Amino acid sequence: MLKNSYSLILWFGLFLMSLNISKAQDSTLQAIVNPYLLVDSIEVNASFITTDVLQNLYVIESEGEIIKFNPSGKEMFRFTEFQLGQPAHIDATNPFQVLVYFPEYMSIVTLDQTLSKTGEFSLFDLELLSVDALCFSNDGNIWLYDPIDFKLKKFNRTGDLILSSQDLSLPFEKGMDPNFMLERGNWLFVNDPQMGVLVFDVYGEYSKTIAIDSLTEFQVLNNQLIYAKDDHLFSYHLKSFQTRRIDLPNKASIGDCFIRVEKNRMYVADKEVVKLYSFK
Repeated sequence: MLKNSYSLILWFGLFLMSLNISKAQDSTLQAIVNPYLLVDSIEVNASFITTDVLQNLYVIESEGEIIKFNPSGKEMFRFTEFQLGQPAHIDATNPFQVLVYFPEYMSIVTLDQTLSKTGEFSLFDLELLSVDALCFSNDGNIWLYDPIDFKLKKFNRTGDLILSSQDLSLPFEKGMDPNFMLERGNWLFVNDPQMGVLVFDVYGEYSKTIAIDSLTEFQVLNNQLIYAKDDHLFSYHLKSFQTRRIDLPNKASIGDCFIRVEKNRMYVADKEVVKLYSFK
């Protein structure tokens, strides 16, 4: 009888140990499958988001306000200027000099780190009739594509033309139809949804095309082009030319979301909430 009781106790102890091991394995597996930790959820109707290298978040709210949040999700500053219409794009490449584009009035506004206005000029004054893609250059000037002249043009902040590419209707037949561009390192990346990502040097000379089409925007981080397509997030390595899929936080889906990555932060925004995640 004592032997049977001892066997039963031993069996029960082994059973509990197996449960603890199983739970530990499940916990480890969960950490591998979902390495993201939710930092904060910000209730805001975002029509656009972007980030800077300091991990600050910039949101264009659906009513036109621009709101800046710190890496923990705390609101820091707001910018409201409705006379220029709805802002459509923010370039925060330089967190101390942020570019905001208002397409309705073809106007560019620059803001400092507190979202206070530091400058403004109209592209109409430069005799430009339509601009759908522009960005800051590394030297603090502004790149844009002029679809009338079929040229990439670089202006300083007083509106002086300082550089112009060749006529791009020659290498690209009817020219480009870009919707997004950014400069990183020594390269200007221009997105044409039909052709892919067109790469130019800092003098506007065409280099190559990365055959990833149907994009609206992307990031370039550590020689990797980060982009969303077919409801997934991908990384294309600019040197090895390898593509890999990036896992998203649980229940997160690309859909109509904006997704940004900065260092150990991922920002996922839909129309009602922006979620900030940390990861290792």
